[in-house]
Amino acid sequence: MQLTAKLIQILPLQTGTGKNGEWKKQDFIVETLDQYPKKSASLFGEIKFKWQDWK
Repeated sequence: MQLTAKLIQILPLQTGTGKNGEWKKQDFIVETLDQYPKKSASLFGEIKFKWQDWK
């Protein structure tokens, strides 16, 4: 799946300890660039970024 979106905010890093050891996650908020833009947060899974025009 490919998603093109505008990065709105990077949320603080969260850490904890579960039955399988320590874990870390960092959520973010993005806005789609569709005809009717939508904001979305907390995308799950391994995500690979291709930053374009990142400043």
